[in-house]
Amino acid sequence: MVKKKISFGDIEYIIFDWDGTLADSMDAYAQSFAKTLDKHFGLKKESTKSFYLNTAGAPLSDQFRQAIKKFAGVEIKQTEKLEDEFWHSLEGLKPKPITGAKDFLRATKAKGIKIIIWSGTRTNILKEKVSLLSFSSYVDFVIGNTPGSLIEVKGPGLFKTIAKKMGVKESIMKQKTLVIGDGQTDMEAGIAIGAWTAGFTTGKTKRELLSFGADIVFDNFSEFLNHF
Repeated sequence: MVKKKISFGDIEYIIFDWDGTLADSMDAYAQSFAKTLDKHFGLKKESTKSFYLNTAGAPLSDQFRQAIKKFAGVEIKQTEKLEDEFWHSLEGLKPKPITGAKDFLRATKAKGIKIIIWSGTRTNILKEKVSLLSFSSYVDFVIGNTPGSLIEVKGPGLFKTIAKKMGVKESIMKQKTLVIGDGQTDMEAGIAIGAWTAGFTTGKTKRELLSFGADIVFDNFSEFLNHF
């Protein structure tokens, strides 16, 4: 399903979301989020777990701030300690690869397309997960959100760093970039940098992804690979 025509022959860079797009570790992440908030604020795990899943893709620091305000009625500024605890409990955990993800990475990489992964996950943890799934040889750059920051996140903040790493001006790179993700924040991040956007229906419907701004929506990687 296509909303706006994408010139696939002009794509030189693909920026992937991680969770829900290339790997499935959302349940473990949601449990860690709920466990952390239960320990520090005594919040009900089922409520905070659902909150995490419903806001997946947003900066973790923002998720903590919003959840604490919503369920505890408290506003906090510093989230680094909570984030440290959240990630510590997930170290070494191997996520499940999304069906067809590795083959898609291999095939698009063989076409000379640069592969980047960005995520709300911390960079060091994200690199660990990419390595655990043996994706590293297909990926040119991996970058996660900066702990505690609402600026160095998916969107213009991280794109600036990505463009610098690729050695390309942002104004040029965005014209040759496709952002792939499974949620609203992924589409918003792609739109914010001026790139094409592709929605993967692992978490949302085609109608929802199109309403979020996706230029094209696909159900599986095998189907989507035909466009290239």
